[in-house]
Amino acid sequence: MLNESLKKLSELDVFCLIVFKTLYENGHANSTAIELQVSAPKISRCLTLLRTTFNDELFYRRLQGLKPTPLAELLYDPICDFYHAVTHIEQVAFDETESELTSTLNIAVTQGIMRSLAIAISSHAQQEVIGKIRLQSWEANSAESIHNGELDFGIGFDISHTTEL
Repeated sequence: MLNESLKKLSELDVFCLIVFKTLYENGHANSTAIELQVSAPKISRCLTLLRTTFNDELFYRRLQGLKPTPLAELLYDPICDFYHAVTHIEQVAFDETESELTSTLNIAVTQGIMRSLAIAISSHAQQEVIGKIRLQSWEANSAESIHNGELDFGIGFDISHTTEL
């Protein structure tokens, strides 16, 4: 028979632990609901269940959002480990390959080389190794987008200083 604390933990569902992880990382219930594609009341119910299970507030409301309690900080790493284990189980159980789980690489490219780069990428013999790549035109704000993490990197070719061959 399970001891009392293990019994409490076993009554938690995986989703509530994902809610904990996401809340810890972004600090806002509404953005957690949006990220997990559920309603805000669902997030609130999970947080209530987590608080009851761990007998702790877990997060305090502050002007900057929800801040973790000391217990929540201790729980974060084991919950992340559990999350990664569940993700691995999902991959094995549903035969999802790494390439399917890989996100798209977003690259800003200057117009002068966009076409030739797109052709080279699309005709590469091992596209499954390369993964998904999205090319977009280099814009005035592309450097800022790279800095903000909206773009992965940029490739530029400035022909303004070259002479005719």
